Amino acid sequence: MRGYIAFTPDELAELIQDGEISVETAFVPTRLFKAANSELGEEESEYILSLLAADDSLSFQGEGAKFSFALAVDLEDTQIGDELDVEVTLTSPV
Repeated sequence: MRGYIAFTPDELAELIQDGEISVETAFVPTRLFKAANSELGEEESEYILSLLAADDSLSFQGEGAKFSFALAVDLEDTQIGDELDVEVTLTSPV
């Protein structure tokens, strides 16, 4: 499943250095998201989810943030935990 993860610059540096990172959630097309946006195609859904991740990135950084960081990842079923509104919890690093 394709997911989108919000990052801060420090988290991005950690990912580059270590090759993986543990994060709590990823934005994915959950059942609730699909039901609320049934008119959207796959590309449109992915675009919206990536924007939600980018918006989260800005909020994680606080006031004065100039750049947002959102990473598209392909998640294995074993990495996906609980389903939230438009996110899932992650059970392992990405």
